[in-house]
Amino acid sequence: MLPLLLVSFLDQVVADREGSECAARAMMSQLNAQGVKLVLPSLLKGLEDKVW
Repeated sequence: MLPLLLVSFLDQVVADREGSECAARAMMSQLNAQGVKLVLPSLLKGLEDKVW
């Protein structure tokens, strides 16, 4: 789910971007330590992407 949310941050439609931001915030707020370990590699990979 996370990779799809990260891609949708680049959407041209403002409502889509805002929706993906709300969904990402809700998802991240519920992560425990194990969830952070699973999500962190995707986030770090995204930081290396020139599009971001």
